[in-house]
Amino acid sequence: MELKSLQCFLYDNDALNQLIRKTVAFLNENDIRDVIIQKDWVQGFHLNLTWAAAENVMGLENHISSLLSGNDSRYGEQDYDRFEVMMETLKKMEGYQGEVLPLMKDGSVLNVTSAEVLKKNPLCGPHINLQVEKLKTEILRRIYLDWTEYSLEQQNMEITKVFFITSQLSPGGIRYGYLSLRSNFEYFKQQLTELKNKDRAAAYYTSIHSRTEAEQEFIQNGVAEFLNEVYDNEPFFNNMRDLIQRLQHVYSEAFEAGELYVKEMHFGDDFLDRHPNASEFHKAFFTNPEFLKQYRSKEFIVYRFIASTIYSLLPLLSISPIRKQKITGMVADSVESHFSTNWLEVYNDMARKLEA
Repeated sequence: MELKSLQCFLYDNDALNQLIRKTVAFLNENDIRDVIIQKDWVQGFHLNLTWAAAENVMGLENHISSLLSGNDSRYGEQDYDRFEVMMETLKKMEGYQGEVLPLMKDGSVLNVTSAEVLKKNPLCGPHINLQVEKLKTEILRRIYLDWTEYSLEQQNMEITKVFFITSQLSPGGIRYGYLSLRSNFEYFKQQLTELKNKDRAAAYYTSIHSRTEAEQEFIQNGVAEFLNEVYDNEPFFNNMRDLIQRLQHVYSEAFEAGELYVKEMHFGDDFLDRHPNASEFHKAFFTNPEFLKQYRSKEFIVYRFIASTIYSLLPLLSISPIRKQKITGMVADSVESHFSTNWLEVYNDMARKLEA
């Protein structure tokens, strides 16, 4: 299917978020349902709007042009040098394998018609990718305008609840399922030790461990309230749970149909070869043959796709990679606080059960 894409490059974060907000409002007001919204940083921070080339999107292109017409770029050569460093840092943090340069200029718009314009997950077929991106945009249209009214700490707690939902999908429930979040957090901390700029690494470390008073209270009580279904009537929680349930259905069927490219995925077998300076967490898990076997199960593969999809939604909610890591840490801290445990105790408990 031929697709049309508008890629709108804006380096000012507030301006980009305002563009997203006004675009979502326009789509809702005009009941336009066939446009996919994505946010990306490759070649510069931008909003990507995609739809079937044959579809009538009722003035969307003119609307975007009018929104961008007043943009007066204030960036010079030194700014773009700084942005290039940011792109390379993001590439490393996100494990992105492609090229991230050259940068597009602030305020520029690419108008492309092709079957290949949709930013896609390389680990699933195009049909599945399109389904997933439509689901993400549908949820975004439901939640975005309310989301922007939340405080930053409330947003952090809401996304932590979302990862409670994904963690609960584990056969052992949230007590074991949270370990993938702890894994991400420990992996990122290890990455920080390898950064050449030690001041930047220290600032990132402080940021991912910072907790407001409300966040600390949530860490103490959040899992208990989740398990007691306290959040079940909250609109944001319900919308995200609906998305996760639908993703689980899509990815489960795709797995059975061979539309998830499992052979292209990284598994734990060679993790320590790829990461010789791995954390103690990863050394424990990726030397356990029973865990490595579980890592290849359908349930865990589907979980990985769901979690990856939720992660891909976070940039549209203005959650930076650093803030994402803070939230994964909040998830891990919440579960360990509720069960009065730590990852090593949970690992040992899980290892005993896998060997039984």
